[in-house]
Amino acid sequence: MKPLRESFSGAGEITLPPVNYVRHNPLANRARPTPWLVDTTPIEGELRELVPLTFQLVRRTAEEPLFNSLLEHSIIILATNSRSARA
Repeated sequence: MKPLRESFSGAGEITLPPVNYVRHNPLANRARPTPWLVDTTPIEGELRELVPLTFQLVRRTAEEPLFNSLLEHSIIILATNSRSARA
């Protein structure tokens, strides 16, 4: 549902003032990470066989671009798989 003022504005019944400030949100307009070449061979087995697992914070480190690229890649794969599962 459109806000009331947009309904009137779109119908030409009122004139809104021009926008004088556009809020800058760097997270919304972030550049896509550079894709990295990674081994995509599926890992098979139980989680307990993969121990020891270690987790490390990468925010503001040299590893952050790699993490962002891997995350972007996994999101694309999940989206592709969910679309094909629905078809």
